[in-house]
Amino acid sequence: MKIVVLGLGYVGCVTAACLLKTGHTVIGVEVDDHVRKLVANGRSPIHEPDVGDLIAQGHAAGRLTVVTDMADAAKADLVIICVGTPGQANGALDLSA
Repeated sequence: MKIVVLGLGYVGCVTAACLLKTGHTVIGVEVDDHVRKLVANGRSPIHEPDVGDLIAQGHAAGRLTVVTDMADAAKADLVIICVGTPGQANGALDLSA
């Protein structure tokens, strides 16, 4: 499958790595320049066992792409949202991401 992962922070990067391990093609959508450049070069922005290797392998196999715009991933079979939703002082979720 061609799967889009929105957000390549801790949850998104681990999710992408696991999907790559099972043979899927992953398009990561990331707005943070530092994170995007790391993953686009086959490096993980987080430290978690095996994630760095899986990201590197997926990149080397050509099954990992990183973009900034969701429009670049319009023909995905599945979209997984992995962006932060921190709580606000009033208990509501911050959905700005």
